[in-house]
Amino acid sequence: NVLSAVFLASHYDIFAFVDSDNGFAGDDMVKHLKSGKPVVVANYPKRHYFFDGMARGEYSTEDQLKNALLHGTVKPLDKPGRIEDGLHEVAYGGCGYMIIQREVLEAIIAKGLAPKLSKGIPDRYLPYFHRFFEFNIAEDGTDFGEDWNFCDKVRKAGYSVWCDPKALVSHAGLHLFSGIPRYPIFEDQPKQPAPVIQLADAPKEGVCVSTT
Repeated sequence: NVLSAVFLASHYDIFAFVDSDNGFAGDDMVKHLKSGKPVVVANYPKRHYFFDGMARGEYSTEDQLKNALLHGTVKPLDKPGRIEDGLHEVAYGGCGYMIIQREVLEAIIAKGLAPKLSKGIPDRYLPYFHRFFEFNIAEDGTDFGEDWNFCDKVRKAGYSVWCDPKALVSHAGLHLFSGIPRYPIFEDQPKQPAPVIQLADAPKEGVCVSTT
C-alpha cells in the first residue's frame, strides 16, 4: 500500500511489482508492459513441492515431472477465460510478479474498494494512501491473501487479470524453484530455467518498478 501511494504520487503510468526473491526474463517484462492489459501476472511456483500433482500424472520427460512438482500462484476463472496475444484471463495471481496500469488503481479508489488510510507514511503521499492490499477471509472460510484479494478488487472495478503461461519467473527459497507449474489451460510450456536479472537491466521509461 505504501508503494502504491508512492506510485500514484508519481507521473508513471505502469506499476511493476517484483519481489526480491523472484527472477524474471527482461523480454517477458517488455512484452507485458507493451500488452496494454490492466493487470498481468505470471504463474510462478510457490516455494514448496506439490507431490500430489506428481502422483496423479503421467510423464514422458524430466521437465514434465519437474513442472508437476511445482504448485503455481495463479487461479483460473470458474469458466475458461479469454485468450489474447498469448495471455490468458484468470481469476487471481500473485504479487511476486504483477504489472498494474494506473487506471486500475484509480478505478478501485473510485468504486470505494480501497479505503483511505490517514497515517503511516510521509505527508506528501497521504492523499494517495489507500488499502489496496489486505488479507481477508474468502466466502468458503479459507484465507484470502492480499494479492488474491487485490485481484478480486480489480475484477469488481470492471477490469481483468491476465497471465502469461510462458513467462518464466523463478522463486527463491531453500533453493531456486524454477519452471512452469502444471496448469490445465496452458499448453506448450517452455523448458529452459528462468534467468535472474538485475533490476538495472529492466525497462524504466514510463514504469515504476518496486521490489518487496
